[in-house]
Amino acid sequence: RIANPDACFREKLRKDFLIEQSSETHGFLHHRLLLQCDQKLLLGGLGVHTCSRPTYRDPSSHDWEEKRLMPSEFIHGQRLEVSCWEGRYKGAAVAADSPPKPIETLKCIQGQWVGSCSGSNCPPRTLGLSNFQCVRCIQVAAPPYRALNARRKQELYFMNSMQNTITMDLQSESMCLTEMYGDIALAEGAACVAWILRTVAGASDTQRQIVRAGTGKCLERSPASTPGLPPLLERDCDASNTEQIHSPHAIPHMLLQLVMSATTADLQLGSTASMPTTTTTTT
Repeated sequence: RIANPDACFREKLRKDFLIEQSSETHGFLHHRLLLQCDQKLLLGGLGVHTCSRPTYRDPSSHDWEEKRLMPSEFIHGQRLEVSCWEGRYKGAAVAADSPPKPIETLKCIQGQWVGSCSGSNCPPRTLGLSNFQCVRCIQVAAPPYRALNARRKQELYFMNSMQNTITMDLQSESMCLTEMYGDIALAEGAACVAWILRTVAGASDTQRQIVRAGTGKCLERSPASTPGLPPLLERDCDASNTEQIHSPHAIPHMLLQLVMSATTADLQLGSTASMPTTTTTTT
């Protein structure tokens, strides 16, 4: 059992998911399901109000058996390795001409902890951690981050680069939203493409442009006044075009329109098609 599931998720797992887009389970039970829940919570408008945190972990997933409380005393000659909090700090030497120093090794010598120093300005004996420091790391972001930070919604900044697949479960198979021969359609998993749910300046926190990854193309609702067009079109992205601004809760309806459009065409040809179930997932 994790000692502090909320802190573990906030400080490590969410960062890996948003910034590095890592889907590694790290041995946590139901890890991907809980990450997807958190993603829906960040997107908003999908009916998700709270998510649990990874609470249990496979004991064989990481080295922990050697962890123990520090002894109250060390004998002469014993060593102690010191490192910084990975992901927030980097180890460095204090002496200006010392090489990079991710880990400091202290030696117990005649009742004193003695560190290491290899620069020309080193004293005869480096006591304790006098030549080791943990330097804070910074992450450089583009200007839109400032506005999100002011509203305490920094996580939304990283959603603009997260690739997603949008799927719908039919009675007989699972289909995904994709582009085929210039048209937007539902296809089997092998043909899935990635989509980015991109925030739009001036729109609400839950509204997004749906961009096909690697292109400047966005999903656009076809005009109701123009018969014969498919429900969804792929057009050059234009943040001022309201037909390209979508709410997450509208995605299931968009997929259903595609299915109904395809089913109608099949029925006109005399063939049969299975109707979709109500289960829609975005991953």
